[in-house]
Amino acid sequence: MLKQKRTPEEIRQSSAQVFSSKNVALKRLGLGALCLWSLAVAVGACSAKEEEVLPPEASGVVVEISHSTATLTPMEVGPYSERSTLVMLRVSGPEAQKAELEVAPLEGLTFEIGSSFSGGAKTFVVIVHYDGITAVPGGLATLELKLANVPESHSEHTTHLAVTNGRSRFRPIPVNRANILLFAGWANTADGRWMHYRLTEDIVLEPPAPGQSNLGSVGARTAFAGSFDGNGFTLSGLTGAQGLFAQTTQEALIENLGLEDVAIHHAPAWGAFGGLVGSNFGTVQNCYVTGNMVAVQSGAVGGVVGTNFGTVQNCYATVSVAGNNHVGGVVGSNQGTVQNAMALNAKVIAANAAIGRVVGSNGVNATLFDNAAFTDISGHAWTNIGPDNLDGTSKAAEALQEAEGFPEALRSSPWTYESGKLPGFRGRAVEMPPHLR
Repeated sequence: MLKQKRTPEEIRQSSAQVFSSKNVALKRLGLGALCLWSLAVAVGACSAKEEEVLPPEASGVVVEISHSTATLTPMEVGPYSERSTLVMLRVSGPEAQKAELEVAPLEGLTFEIGSSFSGGAKTFVVIVHYDGITAVPGGLATLELKLANVPESHSEHTTHLAVTNGRSRFRPIPVNRANILLFAGWANTADGRWMHYRLTEDIVLEPPAPGQSNLGSVGARTAFAGSFDGNGFTLSGLTGAQGLFAQTTQEALIENLGLEDVAIHHAPAWGAFGGLVGSNFGTVQNCYVTGNMVAVQSGAVGGVVGTNFGTVQNCYATVSVAGNNHVGGVVGSNQGTVQNAMALNAKVIAANAAIGRVVGSNGVNATLFDNAAFTDISGHAWTNIGPDNLDGTSKAAEALQEAEGFPEALRSSPWTYESGKLPGFRGRAVEMPPHLR
């Protein structure tokens, strides 16, 4: 679910409900999970469990804090945003109503402070706004909170918020179930197309309405120029017009991603179509695509990339691929480099010409190196067989049950290999589809 912008008053009202519960740590405000901490000690990395509040001193004053674990990022499209979050602080005990709160200035962040008093406790809500530009060292912003009119032992506290501007591969924007749709919109903007992203969990997309897409292709408006690190996780159920990425530039890097249960079956009448990238000018590496993909109109089509002007390496596809012209199990049309790729498709079918098990067509200055394909892919009489040819080296189903059936590049880090299965990531090999058993 996308996180929609809310007014300060709406956030303050929801904060009162959160503090009324004993299970503060597990409450959600639409801004991420909350963690409860005693402010008698500094707050470190937020965990997903409720923390015990330290006993009050002789003064009888108790101070508690909770904050969102969501990362502040530049992503903002329409009413949805990751540029704001909140910190809540509650003071209870004698004279609690007199407490006042200040937050020390911090570059890149601005603060709105509101408060309310009820049931002998004063609750402060700090709405934190990020400018979306400033780089925060280490990705953690340390907020210094100072209370006035309370015992000195309870007056100074710190807490940390995760912040990233996504402008470096070392400061990527986390992509997860909650913000995948926001990512697809933001990465299509003039600012978002240059940024760097990292998947942080497996995602299963909801099925779309008939004839519709469930995720807009990144780069559909202007080519994607940043990086997307799948981090060894999977994105499942993609149904779209050109693939996860429509176009990429020379600077772009797409890597370490499992794209499962892909279905592209209502492509437009032009362009290039791939399960992962339609038209690639950058680098695609250490990725796989499974599912069923059919491009029903004109344009190059491949299981991983439609048209390649850059580099595709250490990738494989098991999807069935069909199109009109320039149809390949991994890449439809290659004008760059394809190496250590495996076409493990059940079918590769072209209505007219230019078809290959691995690559449908190869340009004059293009390079093919050490590629392989399932021997019994149906759809054509394969004659350009060989590791550096369109159809790749033939691999029978029996050979694919053992490690020797795969190139070293698909059995070493970051890949996970297990006999009788296909390479995967994070210790999880991929189940062998029926046509390869």
